Amino acid sequence: MTYDININFDIKKGKIKPIHAVNNQPVQGMMGGWDISNYYRQMAIPYSRLHDTDGPYGCDQLVDIHCIFPNFDADENLPESYNFWATDICLKGIIEAGGKPFYRLGESIDHTPNPLYIHPPKDAGKWARVCEHIIRHYNEGWANGFYYGIEYWEIWNEPEGKNHNMWTGTWEQYFELYSVTANHLKKCFGDKIKIGGFAATNTNYLFVEELTERHEYCRDFTYAFFKYITDEKTKAPLDFFSYHRYLNDPRDLYEYNNGTRAWLDSMGFKEAEIILDEWHNGYFKGHYERHSLQVSAETGIALIAGQKSLVDMMMYYDLRRTTLFNCLVSMEKAPLADFFPFEMFGKLYKLGTEVESGAFDEKSPVAVCAATNGKKAGVMICNMEKEHINTEITINFKGVEKFDSMKFYKMHSDTSPCFPTLFADKTPEKEFKVNLGPCQSIAFIEFE
Repeated sequence: MTYDININFDIKKGKIKPIHAVNNQPVQGMMGGWDISNYYRQMAIPYSRLHDTDGPYGCDQLVDIHCIFPNFDADENLPESYNFWATDICLKGIIEAGGKPFYRLGESIDHTPNPLYIHPPKDAGKWARVCEHIIRHYNEGWANGFYYGIEYWEIWNEPEGKNHNMWTGTWEQYFELYSVTANHLKKCFGDKIKIGGFAATNTNYLFVEELTERHEYCRDFTYAFFKYITDEKTKAPLDFFSYHRYLNDPRDLYEYNNGTRAWLDSMGFKEAEIILDEWHNGYFKGHYERHSLQVSAETGIALIAGQKSLVDMMMYYDLRRTTLFNCLVSMEKAPLADFFPFEMFGKLYKLGTEVESGAFDEKSPVAVCAATNGKKAGVMICNMEKEHINTEITINFKGVEKFDSMKFYKMHSDTSPCFPTLFADKTPEKEFKVNLGPCQSIAFIEFE
């Protein structure tokens, strides 16, 4: 197959968005034994969402409300009622590695038959005041705290999940908790913070023609939630709407995000951000493919689909070292398949401004994105072709004369792991031909 791509460095399309954010932090383990801050910086990760953070090495100490405020009958106004130390270390690791925390207020998932902490708080008002003091600790220095200026605060996660592994209460109990907490926190902090939720399990009901029972359940919950927070008696702010998507085809993200944006606008929330804060492309693949070029290429296309869609932010699930969802860095601190597309997109993110590279084509196996800061530029190209068809691309550049050098890198084999290799280092050309090979591939061009 042959493709013609036109890239114009003189036509600005807007900013490169924080599409390559992640769930969880670069320093893990109570003693910081798994520290991948160097890789985190290489990928230029912009945000770490704190959900399911405790994991098997957290010792019931991290992030979740029951960890930070272990005795709900204690006085929420007293510093000694709180247990911040482990979460302090967690957030410090994110900040020092160049990221920003995205804090989920609530509890982590519980798959056990007798869950302990995912029940509705017995006093929503007190729960909201506990959240207030957590924010004061990290943003206003309360209780020997910090001045991190954390902006995003998400209220709970997947309360509509039918398996009841995230919320055992009724719909109305969650709606009340959200409304009470969001209103209280906005009263305390105003526009210094952004409040949102509800980290929906999906918004598939917007895109499927025949709804399953599960889709209908999620749809009804979502509409009931928005009815609740727009009612004059129970009205609550929503600065962002968060939702999830686990993929079979990475190109689906383009329509999925755009449809979610259109739907939220139709609900009267045109100013609210949309944040896909759990997604993963390798979820349905085998363990061995965590090292494969197929995963790299498809994840790269997912990132480009996100950038060219209407989503405001995306967060990969998951950076935790102990889960198969982590195809970024291994337990042995070695890069896995998803690391390289994240690193390449991170280079575009640091450049800052997206330039014209064509519309996203949901039917094409090839996707491209380009960025510049005026002095340097980068082009990311991904090919997810699976039919062993040779893929040749002709790139036509405009505005390339402002750069002195051009370096072309390509991941060209399916070894484990597969590293980008420098294939060309030359004077920039207005026309550049690229052979991406007979199967999946990912490439990057740097201009200086």
